[in-house]
Amino acid sequence: MTATRLLAAGAATLALAGCSDTCGNTEISRAASPDGRSEAVVFERDCGATTGSSAQVSVVDPGEIPEYVGNAFRSDGDAGHAGTKARSSSAVEAQWLSSGALVVRYASALRIFSKEPDVHGVRITYQPTEQR
Repeated sequence: MTATRLLAAGAATLALAGCSDTCGNTEISRAASPDGRSEAVVFERDCGATTGSSAQVSVVDPGEIPEYVGNAFRSDGDAGHAGTKARSSSAVEAQWLSSGALVVRYASALRIFSKEPDVHGVRITYQPTEQR
């Protein structure tokens, strides 16, 4: 292998290593839809000390564990400006209204990044609540 090719291969390896996901998810709650075909998972995503954690929701197949960001709802506590209660596990909850309808309730102080209206055929509504 020539020196140029070796250098290019090394650079590509380093670039791909920088793409790894260093974040982790901690499940807070899980609720099965009435027909058992889907589950709503509320979880906290933490990407290290410099970013803080965020409350997220994914609609998944039964038993599936969300590995990345929430596919339905993503929020954070606005670097502490939302108050400690808004960053707690009680800041977000998901409840099935029917097999095709989910409601996500979240502390109004959270900073919202994504609220998807439909995930995998499930219609999702969102309700901000006062901090508890």
